[in-house]
Amino acid sequence: MNLADRLARLRSHISSFLGRAAQPLRAALAHVAARSKVYTPLLAAAFFGLMLAYALRQDYPFLHDPLYYWQMADDFSVDGRFAFVNFSNNLRGYLFPFLLFLLKGLAALVRVDPKVLFYVYAAVLYALLPVYILPWAFKVLFRWKAPFWSRALLGLLLFYFWRDHFLYPFTDLTAFTLLLSGIALMARSLGLRRVPLWSFFIGVLIAASVNIRPIYQAALIVLLPFAWLYLARLGFVRALYWGALILLGFALVLTPQLRINQVNFGVSSPSVLADYDGENLFIKQLFWGLKTQKYEIADDSNYDSIIMVYEDPVAREIQKTDLMKDKTITGYLRIVRRFPLDMLVSYFRHAFNGLDIFFPTPIVKDVYADHGRFSLINYLVWFLVATYLLRADLTRLDVIAPASLLGLLAPVLIAIPTVIEVRFFLPAYVLAYGVVAFGFDYRAFAHDLLHRRWEFLRAASAALLWLLACFTI
Repeated sequence: MNLADRLARLRSHISSFLGRAAQPLRAALAHVAARSKVYTPLLAAAFFGLMLAYALRQDYPFLHDPLYYWQMADDFSVDGRFAFVNFSNNLRGYLFPFLLFLLKGLAALVRVDPKVLFYVYAAVLYALLPVYILPWAFKVLFRWKAPFWSRALLGLLLFYFWRDHFLYPFTDLTAFTLLLSGIALMARSLGLRRVPLWSFFIGVLIAASVNIRPIYQAALIVLLPFAWLYLARLGFVRALYWGALILLGFALVLTPQLRINQVNFGVSSPSVLADYDGENLFIKQLFWGLKTQKYEIADDSNYDSIIMVYEDPVAREIQKTDLMKDKTITGYLRIVRRFPLDMLVSYFRHAFNGLDIFFPTPIVKDVYADHGRFSLINYLVWFLVATYLLRADLTRLDVIAPASLLGLLAPVLIAIPTVIEVRFFLPAYVLAYGVVAFGFDYRAFAHDLLHRRWEFLRAASAALLWLLACFTI
Protein backbone atom coordinates (compact mmCIF):
# COMPACT_ATOMS: atom_id res chain seq x y z
CA MET A 1 0.00 0.00 0.00
CA ASN A 2 1.52 3.31 -1.07
CA LEU A 3 1.65 6.52 1.01
CA ALA A 4 -1.33 8.12 -0.71
CA ASP A 5 -3.55 5.11 0.06
CA ARG A 6 -2.40 5.07 3.66
CA LEU A 7 -3.23 8.76 4.04
CA ALA A 8 -6.62 8.24 2.42
CA ARG A 9 -7.43 5.39 4.83
CA LEU A 10 -6.23 7.47 7.79
CA ARG A 11 -8.42 10.38 6.72
CA SER A 12 -11.38 8.02 6.41
CA HIS A 13 -10.86 6.65 9.93
CA ILE A 14 -10.45 10.14 11.40
CA SER A 15 -13.55 11.40 9.61
CA SER A 16 -15.61 8.42 10.83
CA PHE A 17 -14.39 8.85 14.42
CA LEU A 18 -15.06 12.59 14.46
CA GLY A 19 -18.49 12.06 12.96
CA ARG A 20 -19.49 9.66 15.77
CA ALA A 21 -17.87 11.82 18.47
CA ALA A 22 -19.56 14.96 17.21
CA GLN A 23 -23.11 13.58 17.33
CA PRO A 24 -23.75 14.56 20.99
CA LEU A 25 -22.22 17.97 20.35
CA ARG A 26 -24.41 18.51 17.28
CA ALA A 27 -27.47 17.53 19.30
CA ALA A 28 -26.53 20.00 22.03
CA LEU A 29 -25.91 22.78 19.51
CA ALA A 30 -29.25 22.07 17.83
CA HIS A 31 -30.99 22.26 21.22
CA VAL A 32 -29.35 25.58 22.04
CA ALA A 33 -30.17 26.94 18.57
CA ALA A 34 -33.81 25.97 19.03
CA ARG A 35 -33.89 27.76 22.39
CA SER A 36 -31.72 30.72 21.34
CA LYS A 37 -34.39 33.28 22.28
CA VAL A 38 -34.15 32.00 25.83
CA TYR A 39 -30.40 31.50 26.03
CA THR A 40 -29.30 34.75 24.33
CA PRO A 41 -30.48 37.06 27.16
CA LEU A 42 -28.85 34.66 29.60
CA LEU A 43 -25.61 34.98 27.66
CA ALA A 44 -25.82 38.78 27.86
CA ALA A 45 -26.45 38.54 31.61
CA ALA A 46 -23.47 36.20 32.00
CA PHE A 47 -21.19 38.59 30.09
CA PHE A 48 -22.45 41.50 32.20
CA GLY A 49 -21.71 39.59 35.40
CA LEU A 50 -18.31 38.47 34.11
CA MET A 51 -17.14 42.00 33.28
CA LEU A 52 -18.57 43.57 36.44
CA ALA A 53 -16.98 40.92 38.67
CA TYR A 54 -13.69 41.36 36.83
CA ALA A 55 -13.85 45.15 37.24
CA LEU A 56 -14.71 45.11 40.93
CA ARG A 57 -12.04 42.62 41.94
CA GLN A 58 -9.40 45.38 41.89
CA ASP A 59 -9.07 49.11 41.39
CA TYR A 60 -8.07 50.47 37.99
CA PRO A 61 -6.47 53.90 38.59
CA PHE A 62 -7.17 56.38 35.80
CA LEU A 63 -3.91 57.74 34.35
CA HIS A 64 -3.01 59.94 31.41
CA ASP A 65 -5.86 60.16 28.85
CA PRO A 66 -8.44 58.33 31.04
CA LEU A 67 -7.72 60.71 33.94
CA TYR A 68 -7.78 63.65 31.52
CA TYR A 69 -11.29 62.74 30.30
CA TRP A 70 -12.49 61.93 33.81
CA GLN A 71 -11.45 65.39 35.03
CA MET A 72 -12.79 67.18 31.94
CA ALA A 73 -16.27 65.94 32.86
CA ASP A 74 -16.28 68.48 35.69
CA ASP A 75 -15.72 71.44 33.34
CA PHE A 76 -19.37 71.73 32.33
CA SER A 77 -20.43 72.98 35.76
CA VAL A 78 -18.96 76.25 37.09
CA ASP A 79 -20.16 77.51 40.47
CA GLY A 80 -22.97 74.97 40.31
CA ARG A 81 -24.27 76.23 36.95
CA PHE A 82 -24.23 74.00 33.87
CA ALA A 83 -23.42 75.31 30.40
CA PHE A 84 -21.88 73.66 27.36
CA VAL A 85 -19.67 76.71 26.78
CA ASN A 86 -18.03 76.15 30.17
CA PHE A 87 -16.19 73.36 28.37
CA SER A 88 -13.26 75.18 26.78
CA ASN A 89 -10.94 72.43 25.60
CA ASN A 90 -9.81 72.87 22.00
CA LEU A 91 -8.15 69.45 21.76
CA ARG A 92 -11.05 67.12 22.59
CA GLY A 93 -14.70 67.01 21.60
CA TYR A 94 -17.35 67.85 24.17
CA LEU A 95 -19.54 64.74 23.91
CA PHE A 96 -17.52 62.05 25.69
CA PRO A 97 -16.70 64.29 28.70
CA PHE A 98 -20.38 65.30 28.74
CA LEU A 99 -21.44 61.65 28.94
CA LEU A 100 -19.02 61.22 31.85
CA PHE A 101 -20.53 64.36 33.41
CA LEU A 102 -23.97 62.77 33.23
CA LEU A 103 -22.60 59.55 34.69
CA LYS A 104 -20.99 61.42 37.58
CA GLY A 105 -24.24 63.33 38.17
CA LEU A 106 -26.22 60.09 38.28
CA ALA A 107 -23.66 58.60 40.69
CA ALA A 108 -24.08 61.58 43.01
CA LEU A 109 -27.86 61.28 42.78
CA VAL A 110 -27.93 57.62 43.77
CA ARG A 111 -24.92 58.01 46.12
CA VAL A 112 -22.65 55.53 44.39
CA ASP A 113 -18.94 55.82 43.70
CA PRO A 114 -18.79 57.22 40.13
CA LYS A 115 -16.04 54.75 39.19
CA VAL A 116 -18.30 51.86 40.23
CA LEU A 117 -21.08 53.29 38.06
CA PHE A 118 -18.59 53.59 35.19
CA TYR A 119 -17.77 49.89 35.65
CA VAL A 120 -21.49 49.14 35.40
CA TYR A 121 -21.61 51.09 32.12
CA ALA A 122 -18.56 49.13 30.90
CA ALA A 123 -20.23 45.83 31.81
CA VAL A 124 -23.42 46.85 29.98
CA LEU A 125 -21.43 47.83 26.87
CA TYR A 126 -19.50 44.57 26.99
CA ALA A 127 -22.72 42.55 27.35
CA LEU A 128 -24.49 44.32 24.47
CA LEU A 129 -21.65 44.41 21.96
CA PRO A 130 -21.11 40.68 21.23
CA VAL A 131 -24.63 39.51 22.00
CA TYR A 132 -26.78 42.12 20.25
CA ILE A 133 -25.03 45.09 18.57
CA LEU A 134 -22.28 43.36 16.59
CA PRO A 135 -24.42 40.39 15.44
CA TRP A 136 -27.11 42.79 14.23
CA ALA A 137 -24.60 45.02 12.43
CA PHE A 138 -22.78 42.09 10.81
CA LYS A 139 -26.07 40.62 9.63
CA VAL A 140 -27.08 43.92 8.04
CA LEU A 141 -23.70 44.64 6.45
CA PHE A 142 -22.41 41.17 5.51
CA ARG A 143 -25.46 38.89 5.86
CA TRP A 144 -23.69 36.77 8.45
CA LYS A 145 -25.91 34.56 10.55
CA ALA A 146 -25.59 35.00 14.32
CA PRO A 147 -26.15 31.71 16.15
CA PHE A 148 -25.82 31.53 19.92
CA TRP A 149 -22.38 29.93 19.99
CA SER A 150 -20.98 32.51 17.56
CA ARG A 151 -22.09 35.30 19.89
CA ALA A 152 -20.47 33.46 22.80
CA LEU A 153 -17.19 33.07 20.88
CA LEU A 154 -17.22 36.74 19.91
CA GLY A 155 -17.73 37.76 23.53
CA LEU A 156 -14.89 35.54 24.71
CA LEU A 157 -12.54 36.96 22.08
CA LEU A 158 -13.37 40.51 23.16
CA PHE A 159 -12.84 39.61 26.81
CA TYR A 160 -9.57 37.78 26.20
CA PHE A 161 -7.97 40.50 24.08
CA TRP A 162 -9.66 43.75 25.21
CA ARG A 163 -11.09 43.26 28.70
CA ASP A 164 -9.22 46.11 30.42
CA HIS A 165 -10.01 48.53 27.61
CA PHE A 166 -13.62 48.50 28.80
CA LEU A 167 -12.58 49.63 32.29
CA TYR A 168 -10.91 52.94 31.44
CA PRO A 169 -12.65 56.04 30.06
CA PHE A 170 -10.94 55.86 26.69
CA THR A 171 -13.04 56.97 23.75
CA ASP A 172 -12.37 54.09 21.36
CA LEU A 173 -15.01 51.51 22.29
CA THR A 174 -17.82 54.03 22.66
CA ALA A 175 -16.95 55.84 19.42
CA PHE A 176 -16.59 52.61 17.43
CA THR A 177 -19.91 51.28 18.71
CA LEU A 178 -21.60 54.49 17.58
CA LEU A 179 -19.89 54.49 14.18
CA LEU A 180 -20.68 50.84 13.47
CA SER A 181 -24.31 51.31 14.52
CA GLY A 182 -24.60 54.39 12.31
CA ILE A 183 -23.11 52.62 9.30
CA ALA A 184 -25.35 49.59 9.81
CA LEU A 185 -28.41 51.86 10.02
CA MET A 186 -27.23 53.61 6.86
CA ALA A 187 -26.93 50.29 5.03
CA ARG A 188 -30.38 49.28 6.28
CA SER A 189 -31.84 52.60 5.16
CA LEU A 190 -30.25 52.45 1.71
CA GLY A 191 -31.62 48.95 1.20
CA LEU A 192 -35.24 50.16 1.48
CA ARG A 193 -37.37 51.61 -1.27
CA ARG A 194 -38.44 54.50 0.94
CA VAL A 195 -36.70 56.93 3.26
CA PRO A 196 -37.61 56.02 6.85
CA LEU A 197 -37.78 58.76 9.47
CA TRP A 198 -35.34 56.83 11.65
CA SER A 199 -32.63 57.72 9.11
CA PHE A 200 -32.28 60.77 11.34
CA PHE A 201 -30.46 58.56 13.85
CA ILE A 202 -27.78 57.76 11.25
CA GLY A 203 -26.67 61.36 11.53
CA VAL A 204 -26.91 61.29 15.33
CA LEU A 205 -24.77 58.16 15.69
CA ILE A 206 -22.10 59.05 13.13
CA ALA A 207 -21.82 62.66 14.34
CA ALA A 208 -21.45 61.41 17.92
CA SER A 209 -18.66 59.04 16.90
CA VAL A 210 -16.88 61.80 14.97
CA ASN A 211 -17.06 64.21 17.89
CA ILE A 212 -15.74 61.60 20.32
CA ARG A 213 -12.99 60.37 17.94
CA PRO A 214 -12.27 63.07 15.33
CA ILE A 215 -10.17 60.66 13.25
CA TYR A 216 -13.44 58.90 12.43
CA GLN A 217 -14.11 61.78 10.04
CA ALA A 218 -12.11 59.61 7.62
CA ALA A 219 -15.18 57.36 7.43
CA LEU A 220 -17.25 60.26 6.10
CA ILE A 221 -14.87 60.67 3.16
CA VAL A 222 -16.01 57.22 2.04
CA LEU A 223 -19.58 57.03 3.26
CA LEU A 224 -21.16 60.33 2.26
CA PRO A 225 -20.18 60.38 -1.46
CA PHE A 226 -21.14 56.71 -1.75
CA ALA A 227 -24.52 57.28 -0.10
CA TRP A 228 -25.36 60.22 -2.32
CA LEU A 229 -24.31 58.40 -5.49
CA TYR A 230 -26.32 55.36 -4.44
CA LEU A 231 -29.42 57.40 -3.71
CA ALA A 232 -29.07 59.56 -6.81
CA ARG A 233 -29.92 56.52 -8.92
CA LEU A 234 -33.27 56.35 -7.16
CA GLY A 235 -34.28 59.97 -7.54
CA PHE A 236 -33.18 63.45 -6.53
CA VAL A 237 -36.09 64.04 -4.17
CA ARG A 238 -35.38 60.90 -2.16
CA ALA A 239 -31.68 61.75 -1.94
CA LEU A 240 -32.48 65.27 -0.78
CA TYR A 241 -34.93 64.07 1.88
CA TRP A 242 -32.50 61.42 3.13
CA GLY A 243 -29.67 63.95 3.27
CA ALA A 244 -31.83 66.42 5.17
CA LEU A 245 -32.60 63.83 7.84
CA ILE A 246 -28.89 62.98 8.16
CA LEU A 247 -27.93 66.66 8.46
CA LEU A 248 -30.60 67.18 11.09
CA GLY A 249 -29.05 64.38 13.15
CA PHE A 250 -25.60 65.92 12.71
CA ALA A 251 -26.91 69.33 13.76
CA LEU A 252 -28.46 67.98 16.94
CA VAL A 253 -25.14 66.49 18.09
CA LEU A 254 -22.68 69.08 16.78
CA THR A 255 -24.48 72.35 17.62
CA PRO A 256 -23.02 72.40 21.16
CA GLN A 257 -19.53 71.95 19.70
CA LEU A 258 -20.18 74.79 17.27
CA ARG A 259 -21.25 77.05 20.14
CA ILE A 260 -18.23 76.03 22.24
CA ASN A 261 -15.88 76.89 19.38
CA GLN A 262 -17.59 80.22 18.71
CA VAL A 263 -17.63 81.43 22.31
CA ASN A 264 -14.26 80.14 23.49
CA PHE A 265 -12.09 80.18 20.36
CA GLY A 266 -13.80 82.54 17.89
CA VAL A 267 -14.12 79.78 15.29
CA SER A 268 -17.45 78.99 13.61
CA SER A 269 -16.92 75.28 13.07
CA PRO A 270 -18.85 72.27 14.36
CA SER A 271 -15.71 70.11 14.22
CA VAL A 272 -13.34 69.40 17.05
CA LEU A 273 -10.43 71.81 16.60
CA ALA A 274 -7.88 69.17 17.72
CA ASP A 275 -5.35 71.87 18.52
CA TYR A 276 -2.16 70.69 20.27
CA ASP A 277 0.06 73.54 21.46
CA GLY A 278 -1.07 75.67 18.54
CA GLU A 279 -0.65 72.92 15.94
CA ASN A 280 -3.06 70.43 14.42
CA LEU A 281 -2.89 67.16 16.35
CA PHE A 282 -2.98 64.96 13.26
CA ILE A 283 -0.02 66.79 11.68
CA LYS A 284 1.86 66.44 14.97
CA GLN A 285 1.04 62.74 14.93
CA LEU A 286 2.40 62.35 11.39
CA PHE A 287 5.80 63.71 12.44
CA TRP A 288 5.80 61.77 15.70
CA GLY A 289 5.14 58.70 13.58
CA LEU A 290 8.39 59.32 11.69
CA LYS A 291 10.27 58.72 14.94
CA THR A 292 8.18 56.15 16.78
CA GLN A 293 6.29 53.22 15.32
CA LYS A 294 4.31 52.31 18.45
CA TYR A 295 3.88 53.20 22.10
CA GLU A 296 1.96 51.96 25.09
CA ILE A 297 1.27 53.46 28.51
CA ALA A 298 3.00 51.74 31.44
CA ASP A 299 2.02 51.66 35.10
CA ASP A 300 4.73 49.32 36.32
CA SER A 301 7.01 50.16 39.26
CA ASN A 302 9.65 47.84 37.75
CA TYR A 303 9.78 49.93 34.58
CA ASP A 304 11.56 53.28 34.57
CA SER A 305 9.12 55.16 32.34
CA ILE A 306 5.40 55.79 32.01
CA ILE A 307 5.61 55.18 28.26
CA MET A 308 6.84 52.13 26.37
CA VAL A 309 8.31 53.44 23.13
CA TYR A 310 9.03 51.25 20.11
CA GLU A 311 11.46 53.28 18.00
CA ASP A 312 11.59 52.92 14.24
CA PRO A 313 15.10 51.93 13.05
CA VAL A 314 14.17 52.39 9.39
CA ALA A 315 13.30 56.05 9.90
CA ARG A 316 16.56 57.05 11.59
CA GLU A 317 18.01 58.45 8.38
CA ILE A 318 14.96 60.65 8.00
CA GLN A 319 15.66 62.19 11.42
CA LYS A 320 19.05 63.46 10.22
CA THR A 321 17.63 65.60 7.41
CA ASP A 322 16.63 69.26 7.51
CA LEU A 323 13.22 68.27 6.14
CA MET A 324 12.03 67.50 9.67
CA LYS A 325 12.11 71.21 10.50
CA ASP A 326 9.12 72.03 8.27
CA LYS A 327 6.31 70.43 10.27
CA THR A 328 3.52 71.01 7.77
CA ILE A 329 1.66 68.81 5.32
CA THR A 330 3.84 70.20 2.55
CA GLY A 331 6.97 69.35 4.51
CA TYR A 332 5.66 65.87 5.21
CA LEU A 333 5.00 65.26 1.50
CA ARG A 334 8.58 66.36 0.70
CA ILE A 335 9.83 63.65 3.08
CA VAL A 336 7.59 61.07 1.38
CA ARG A 337 8.95 62.02 -2.04
CA ARG A 338 12.57 61.85 -0.86
CA PHE A 339 12.32 58.58 1.12
CA PRO A 340 9.53 56.57 -0.54
CA LEU A 341 11.02 53.12 0.12
CA ASP A 342 11.98 53.92 3.71
CA MET A 343 8.49 55.27 4.36
CA LEU A 344 6.89 52.18 2.83
CA VAL A 345 8.93 49.83 5.04
CA SER A 346 8.33 52.00 8.10
CA TYR A 347 4.57 52.13 7.59
CA PHE A 348 4.43 48.39 7.01
CA ARG A 349 5.95 48.01 10.47
CA HIS A 350 3.41 50.51 11.82
CA ALA A 351 0.54 48.48 10.37
CA PHE A 352 1.91 45.18 11.65
CA ASN A 353 2.48 46.63 15.12
CA GLY A 354 -1.06 47.95 15.15
CA LEU A 355 -2.34 44.43 14.48
CA ASP A 356 0.09 42.86 16.95
CA ILE A 357 -1.64 43.22 20.31
CA PHE A 358 0.55 42.25 23.30
CA PHE A 359 -1.63 43.03 26.31
CA PRO A 360 -5.38 43.02 27.08
CA THR A 361 -5.03 46.46 28.64
CA PRO A 362 -4.27 49.99 27.42
CA ILE A 363 -2.27 50.65 30.60
CA VAL A 364 0.33 47.93 31.06
CA LYS A 365 0.92 46.89 34.65
CA ASP A 366 3.55 44.20 33.96
CA VAL A 367 5.81 45.34 31.14
CA TYR A 368 7.97 42.23 31.26
CA ALA A 369 5.12 39.71 31.24
CA ASP A 370 5.44 36.94 28.69
CA HIS A 371 2.91 37.55 25.91
CA GLY A 372 3.92 34.62 23.70
CA ARG A 373 0.65 32.71 24.09
CA PHE A 374 -1.32 35.95 23.70
CA SER A 375 0.47 36.72 20.44
CA LEU A 376 0.08 33.12 19.22
CA ILE A 377 -3.71 33.27 19.55
CA ASN A 378 -3.78 36.70 17.93
CA TYR A 379 -1.74 35.48 14.95
CA LEU A 380 -4.03 32.45 14.57
CA VAL A 381 -7.02 34.81 14.47
CA TRP A 382 -5.41 36.75 11.62
CA PHE A 383 -4.54 33.46 9.89
CA LEU A 384 -8.22 32.50 9.92
CA VAL A 385 -9.09 35.94 8.54
CA ALA A 386 -6.56 35.55 5.73
CA THR A 387 -7.90 32.06 4.98
CA TYR A 388 -11.45 33.43 4.93
CA LEU A 389 -10.51 36.16 2.45
CA LEU A 390 -8.79 33.66 0.16
CA ARG A 391 -11.79 31.31 0.21
CA ALA A 392 -14.60 33.90 0.18
CA ASP A 393 -16.64 34.64 -2.92
CA LEU A 394 -16.57 38.42 -2.70
CA THR A 395 -18.64 38.77 -5.88
CA ARG A 396 -21.73 37.81 -3.87
CA LEU A 397 -21.52 40.99 -1.79
CA ASP A 398 -23.66 43.91 -2.86
CA VAL A 399 -22.12 47.36 -3.29
CA ILE A 400 -23.15 48.52 0.19
CA ALA A 401 -20.99 45.96 2.04
CA PRO A 402 -17.59 46.97 0.55
CA ALA A 403 -18.39 50.67 1.03
CA SER A 404 -19.37 50.06 4.65
CA LEU A 405 -16.25 47.97 5.22
CA LEU A 406 -14.02 50.68 3.78
CA GLY A 407 -15.82 53.27 5.91
CA LEU A 408 -15.10 51.26 9.06
CA LEU A 409 -11.46 50.72 8.13
CA ALA A 410 -10.76 54.26 6.89
CA PRO A 411 -9.85 55.54 10.41
CA VAL A 412 -7.45 52.61 10.77
CA LEU A 413 -5.76 53.39 7.44
CA ILE A 414 -5.46 57.07 8.37
CA ALA A 415 -3.86 56.11 11.70
CA ILE A 416 -1.07 53.99 10.16
CA PRO A 417 1.37 56.90 9.56
CA THR A 418 0.93 58.15 13.13
CA VAL A 419 2.38 56.89 16.41
CA ILE A 420 0.54 53.59 16.69
CA GLU A 421 -1.49 52.57 19.68
CA VAL A 422 -3.19 49.21 19.33
CA ARG A 423 -6.55 50.72 20.29
CA PHE A 424 -6.43 52.83 17.09
CA PHE A 425 -6.92 49.55 15.20
CA LEU A 426 -10.01 48.51 17.13
CA PRO A 427 -12.30 48.47 14.03
CA ALA A 428 -9.95 46.02 12.28
CA TYR A 429 -9.82 43.74 15.32
CA VAL A 430 -13.59 43.68 15.79
CA LEU A 431 -14.11 42.89 12.11
CA ALA A 432 -11.54 40.09 12.43
CA TYR A 433 -13.37 38.63 15.42
CA GLY A 434 -16.58 38.88 13.42
CA VAL A 435 -15.02 36.81 10.64
CA VAL A 436 -13.80 34.19 13.14
CA ALA A 437 -17.10 34.01 15.02
CA PHE A 438 -19.69 34.51 12.24
CA GLY A 439 -18.14 34.50 8.79
CA PHE A 440 -15.75 31.55 8.79
CA ASP A 441 -17.22 28.25 7.56
CA TYR A 442 -15.55 25.77 9.90
CA ARG A 443 -17.59 22.84 8.62
CA ALA A 444 -16.45 23.32 5.01
CA PHE A 445 -12.88 23.95 6.16
CA ALA A 446 -12.84 20.75 8.23
CA HIS A 447 -14.40 18.79 5.35
CA ASP A 448 -11.64 19.95 3.03
CA LEU A 449 -8.96 19.02 5.55
CA LEU A 450 -10.34 15.50 5.93
CA HIS A 451 -11.43 14.69 2.38
CA ARG A 452 -9.13 16.58 0.02
CA ARG A 453 -5.76 14.97 -0.60
CA TRP A 454 -2.85 16.90 0.94
CA GLU A 455 -5.17 19.70 2.11
CA PHE A 456 -4.32 19.11 5.75
CA LEU A 457 -0.60 19.22 5.01
CA ARG A 458 -0.95 22.40 2.96
CA ALA A 459 -3.04 24.12 5.66
CA ALA A 460 -0.66 23.08 8.44
CA SER A 461 2.36 24.24 6.44
CA ALA A 462 0.71 27.56 5.66
CA ALA A 463 -0.18 28.08 9.33
CA LEU A 464 3.36 27.29 10.47
CA LEU A 465 4.90 29.64 7.88
CA TRP A 466 2.43 32.34 8.88
CA LEU A 467 3.31 32.02 12.56
CA LEU A 468 7.01 31.95 11.80
CA ALA A 469 6.71 35.12 9.72
CA CYS A 470 4.65 36.92 12.37
CA PHE A 471 6.98 36.06 15.25
CA THR A 472 9.99 37.00 13.13
CA ILE A 473 8.58 40.40 12.20
